Amino acid sequence: MATWILFNSGASGIPIVSAMAGSQLAENLETSSKMELVTFLNRFDRAGTFLVARVGEGVESTDLLAEDVSFVTNLNASTSADTYRFFRDGNGKPVVVAMSGTEPIEIFRGNRKDKLINFLNKYPTATVFDVAPMGSEIPVIVAPPNNNPIYRGRGVMLEIGHGPGTRFDPGAIAPTGDTEYSLNVIAANAAREVITAAGVPCVVIDTPQVSLRYLYSIGRQAGDFDVFCSVHHNAFDGPGGRDPQGSEVLVHRSKADAPDRRLAALMSRAMATELGIRNRGVKDNINLLVLSGAEDTNVRAAVLAELYFLDAPVSNRQEWSERGGRAMGESIVQWLKETALRN
Repeated sequence: MATWILFNSGASGIPIVSAMAGSQLAENLETSSKMELVTFLNRFDRAGTFLVARVGEGVESTDLLAEDVSFVTNLNASTSADTYRFFRDGNGKPVVVAMSGTEPIEIFRGNRKDKLINFLNKYPTATVFDVAPMGSEIPVIVAPPNNNPIYRGRGVMLEIGHGPGTRFDPGAIAPTGDTEYSLNVIAANAAREVITAAGVPCVVIDTPQVSLRYLYSIGRQAGDFDVFCSVHHNAFDGPGGRDPQGSEVLVHRSKADAPDRRLAALMSRAMATELGIRNRGVKDNINLLVLSGAEDTNVRAAVLAELYFLDAPVSNRQEWSERGGRAMGESIVQWLKETALRN
């Protein structure tokens, strides 16, 4: 019974795809046809991950196959591709690039087979795939010049909630042991990738939070930015037995204005839609010192995102945080586009 998939380049240059059971070969497919590849991948339900081989060393240890968060980056305006190219990065992890001729269109990183299949099905015009030679340089997609930027100041600042400090508070802790802080890191970095893909400068800060008073100082770093967003995950402190799952975005009760509330509404809806959970909407909170500090600057909008509840049932928290983070980034880009049109 195959448990993972191995991609290699055959002597003829045609890819060899192997269904592996541990370190043992279960079945081989030699093809460059994307359709045949997808059919082959779908046959092995229990094979959840994949790896691109290190050329010339045979089957390696499967200890690289811990399930990663898988995500895509699309910075190119093109909507068509003709080839999928498989790479192995310097850490041994798979990278799959949708190509149009010699131009990269979209980049997939991660090792989840189900996410790979979705990516392969995304471009019907791409009918073939290949495995790049070992050591090949992985393409980098560069955002095109933006002569009419959608930002007016320094761009976006994302703050990772519960950053390390002398009194390190990891925030909420999920039943699986995942800390809120570790998931905030995933979400913030996913959001940054989306925002920079739109040609918008984005800074992620991971500031020691040593006291409540210092939270106000963290917010004060938002000066001259268009958007300040503190990234968090929620936890339920009410009666047991209730599933509170949902996304919400907080604004400062007395200092928030219409732009803050508009961004919060866009963000809460985007995260809830992406994760298929309840949209809990915009919440007022006067005790958020980090937002109080941000609002006392000239930042155009300041919000605190609560992606989802850690203590409610979730299939894969790391994946949810990556997806929710990307939705958060997309909502920020949407808000910047709206406000650019109005001003």
